[in-house]
Amino acid sequence: GANEQSSRSHAIFQLTLKDCTGNSSKEIGRFSFIDLAGSERGSERGDAISQQVRLEGAEINKSLLALKECIRKIDQDSGAHLPFRQSKHTQVLKDSFISTTLKCRTCMIACISPDQASFEHSLNTLR
Repeated sequence: GANEQSSRSHAIFQLTLKDCTGNSSKEIGRFSFIDLAGSERGSERGDAISQQVRLEGAEINKSLLALKECIRKIDQDSGAHLPFRQSKHTQVLKDSFISTTLKCRTCMIACISPDQASFEHSLNTLR
């Protein structure tokens, strides 16, 4: 079944740095700390889970896919439309990816395991 202690949600914490000298404040930097929920596989949870848990899992997968699509479009550098509107968290992070006023740097940390039982999850995370 599904992890009963899991919030099945993403978390975003943003810290904005501003230069408040003078009469106005100008944003000079932003740190975004994001904890992404793991992808949910219905086949691994069995039939005993509620409809609510299934819907939560579907929303997690939808937002992870939206993030993946944004990253892929940026990586292709094709100048094509970036699909930020597909998810709330990609909308919140839009400036972190394509800001014209801030020089953006991204560091991703993934939780993976060398254990054979976690191989598929780790491989999916790295993809």
